[in-house]
Order: sequence, then C-alpha cells, then structure tokens
Amino acid sequence: EGRAGQMRDALDAHPGVDTWTLQQVGSIPATLDAEHSFLRERARLTDLDGVRAILEILENHTDRTDELLAAGLPTMILHGDADDAWPIEWQRDWARRLGARYEVIADAGHLPNLDQPERTAELLNSFWEGAGRTAL
Repeated sequence: EGRAGQMRDALDAHPGVDTWTLQQVGSIPATLDAEHSFLRERARLTDLDGVRAILEILENHTDRTDELLAAGLPTMILHGDADDAWPIEWQRDWARRLGARYEVIADAGHLPNLDQPERTAELLNSFWEGAGRTAL
C-alpha cells in the first residue's frame, strides 16, 4: 500500500480531519509560519470527498495520454525535480508521447507553485502566451 492508500486509511480512521492535520502525526507546532498557515487553511477548506477521488486516481491510474493527444490541445508537462507524487519517468514519457513542452523546476517537489512560485509562474505565463499565439 502506497502513500495514497496510507492517506485513505488515515481519512477512514479519523473522519472529518483535514489532510494537513493528519500529516502532522501529532506534532502540530504552537505557532505556524505563513506557509504552514496557508497549507493548513487550504487543507481545512478542501472537500474530503475530493481528496478521496484524487487518492483513487493515484492508486488506480489509467493512462489517458493518447486521448489527450487526440484532443489536439497545447500541452506542457511541468513538475518539480523532487516530485514524489507522480513518477518523474512517467511525466517525461507523457511529455514525449504528447510532443509537449517539458519543464522541470529545480528545488521543487510535487507543488512547485509553493516551492518555487516565481519560476512556476514564469513557465506557465510563457506556455500560455505561446499557446494563445498558436491557437489564433
């Protein structure tokens, strides 16, 4: 059982408890810095049925790359160099199969928008600017 299964089990064992609190394993600090305050609040406001749906996708992933390719949409695969949620080799392969722009953000994990927000924004802006030109 992987991380997704462990989180599902924790949600089952502690109904109504948000994911941030579950991940703290009894070590919630008395005061939180801005980042941890944001993460706690985001988790508190996240629908737990939605979390369960995401966990189901992670546990039972169906590769739909060919369907996305057939849609003909501009695509970019972007992840942190230390992403631990989706295997990096999968992401690299998806980009190759899609003919997608492929970007890896240094010093970032699964959430590069939190770890490296400026670099993530630069890459997303660049992608959408280019996608807008090709769509015309």
